[in-house]
Amino acid sequence: MRATRRRSFAPALIVVAVVGGSALLSSSPPTRLARLESWLAALDLHQPGADDRAVSDVGSWPVDQIRTLWVDANVLVSAIRGADPDGIRFNPGERRPVRSSYTRSELKRMRELARNMRRPGATSRILKRGALLHTDIAMMNPPRPEPLPVRVPAGPWRIMMNTADGRSMDVGQAAVHWEVARLLLDLVSAATVEVTGERPDPARDPTVRDWYRATMAFALRQEQLEAGHFARGAQLFPDDAEILFFAGCVHETFAAPHIQSAIRSATLPFGVSFDIESDRAELRQAESLFRRAVASNPGFAEAHVRLGRVLGRLGHHADAVAELRHALTLTDDPLLLYYADLFLAADEEALGHVDAARDAYAHAASRFPAAQSPRLGLSQLARRAGDRAGALKAMRHVFDPSDDAERSDDPWWIYYMTNGRNADALLAELRQPFLTNDRP
Repeated sequence: MRATRRRSFAPALIVVAVVGGSALLSSSPPTRLARLESWLAALDLHQPGADDRAVSDVGSWPVDQIRTLWVDANVLVSAIRGADPDGIRFNPGERRPVRSSYTRSELKRMRELARNMRRPGATSRILKRGALLHTDIAMMNPPRPEPLPVRVPAGPWRIMMNTADGRSMDVGQAAVHWEVARLLLDLVSAATVEVTGERPDPARDPTVRDWYRATMAFALRQEQLEAGHFARGAQLFPDDAEILFFAGCVHETFAAPHIQSAIRSATLPFGVSFDIESDRAELRQAESLFRRAVASNPGFAEAHVRLGRVLGRLGHHADAVAELRHALTLTDDPLLLYYADLFLAADEEALGHVDAARDAYAHAASRFPAAQSPRLGLSQLARRAGDRAGALKAMRHVFDPSDDAERSDDPWWIYYMTNGRNADALLAELRQPFLTNDRP
C-alpha cells in the first residue's frame, strides 16, 4: 500500500536484449545508470510468470534503489520520446512534480541510451515488460514491513499493515513493486510507434486494462489490498464491468468487521492515517461501483449477488431481495447460487418473511451440504418460532461431521477472497502475448 505522511493508506492483508551490447544482469549494480541498464537487461531475460533470475536479482534491490530506478526509467522513456533528460520533471504519484538530477557523465549515458533505443515500440516494450517484471516480483515475494523512512522520499513509497483475526499486527514501509508497475503503465502511450512529444494514454491500451483486471483479482484473492490500486483502475476504465466489480469488492471488504476492527486496533506513526472510511461509507462506495458494473453488463450475476449483499448490509432489505432473486436467474454456478440463497434468506428474515427465509436457507444448505451457515440460520428461525426441537435438529448437523475438513466446507468463510478466484486465468491471459518468440 502506498502512503505519504499526512496522507492516508489502506492495509495490506496477509492472512492474512542487452542495451548497447554492454549491460549485464547484476544483483548489485554499482551506480544508478548501471542499475538502469541492468534492469533493461532483466526485462529481456525475464519470462513473465517465472520465478527466474531477473525476479530474484531485481527483487533483492533495496527499496530506495527501486525508487531511484523508477525515476531513471521515467526519464529514459521521456528521452526516447524526444525530451532532454537534463531537468525532466515528473510526478511520482500524487505529489508535486520532481526535477531529475544527473551528473554530466550520467546525462551523456542517458542520452546515448535514449538514442540507441529510439525505434518503433521501444517505450511500450520497456513499460509493459517492466510492469510485468515488477508485478511478478511483488507476487512472488510476500511483502514484509521495513522501518519507515525519516522523510518522504522521491518516487513511489508505501506503508503496509499486516492483520490477523481482525487485529493489527505490524506497520511499516513495504517494497514498492506494485507502485512501480502501476506508474510504468501510466506512461503507456496509445501510439504504436515512437512519436516525438507523444503523451501517455494508458486507458486506450488493452494490455493496461488486462493488467488491472488480473492484478485486482490477485490482490482480492490474496487479501493484499490497496485502495489506490483499485481506484486507479476504475478511473482509467470507468465502463469496464469487471474492473468496476473488483473496485466494488475492495470497498465491500474494507467494510467487513475484521478490517474495521483491525483499523481501530492499529498504532500508526504520527501524521499517518487510513484512507478506509466507516463500514457504512465503504458499503455505499461498494454499492455505487456494483451498480455501475451491472449497468455496464446487466448479465453479470456475481455483481448482482454482491450488490444484493451490500444493500442488505445497508438495511435496504426489499431492494436486496429483488437483486438477489434476479441474480438467481442469471447463473448456474453453485458458489454464486449458495451466496445468493444465503443472503436472500437473511434479507427475507429481516422483512419478516419466515417461510421465504426458511426456503432460501434450505436451498443454500442443499448446495453445500456440509456448510454450517445455512444450518445456523435454520436453527435461529426455529428457535425464534419457539420450535426447540427444530432448532436442535438443525444445530445437530453442525456438530455431526466427523472431521474438521468437512466441518469447514462452508464458502461463507472465504467470501471475501472468492471474488478473485479467476486471478490465475486472468494472469495467464495477460502474460500470453509476452511469451511468444516475437515478444512485445
